[in-house]
Amino acid sequence: MVENNIEAVKKINNEWLAELEEEGGFCGLLMNQPFTDDYWKERYKIVFCNLETYGQPESTEKILNFPCFSKWLEVKNRTIKNTSLFIYFLYNSLMSDDINRDKLSQVKNDHETLLETIKKITYMNLLKDTNTKGRHFDEKYFWDFFKKDKDRKHTIDLINALSPNIFIVTGIGKDLIEQLFGKKFDENHLFVHNNTLFFSLGHPAMPTFTNDYIIHNVNMLKEGLKKYNLIKL
Repeated sequence: MVENNIEAVKKINNEWLAELEEEGGFCGLLMNQPFTDDYWKERYKIVFCNLETYGQPESTEKILNFPCFSKWLEVKNRTIKNTSLFIYFLYNSLMSDDINRDKLSQVKNDHETLLETIKKITYMNLLKDTNTKGRHFDEKYFWDFFKKDKDRKHTIDLINALSPNIFIVTGIGKDLIEQLFGKKFDENHLFVHNNTLFFSLGHPAMPTFTNDYIIHNVNMLKEGLKKYNLIKL
């Protein structure tokens, strides 16, 4: 178990936030840290990383915190719903084999159950500007955002401070992660760096992000853990 590193995470967030606010031009900024201290106690520390513009941030603390995530799930944001389902299935299948397709269908609209699992992970949003005007994702804007070395360094530092066992990234976020760590995702959508299993998924908002898609990719991720001797008993 890695020591609770929350102070290092907060320091990175605060420094990054101050720099971005000084630059100006941002509609809304949300930093990321574990939802609860449960994250540091888990057998597998899991980070799930999306890239979203969202809309007006629900959090007034400039942290993508648990109440903020819960609100997005409540309003039936497809990205958040499918992210929650994936984490639920992954977490429970890592902890026990007593999880199946029927169970996944049963909890689909059980927000309380989904959120109990979400409390145990870190949700990370690569794009810090949440944009009050509800802009749709703009690939050029994303790459412009990360063209500065300091923003890339903050991202690497944050991931390292979180010291995840499993890091899941979606959509074109995988291209940034490949660049940051100098690795390529293989045909099974994974690579290993410093004993962290990095795994890429399609974006959770896509129509093909079905129960079958979730189950298939969770199984592939677990095979990756076995292949690289990263299973924790």
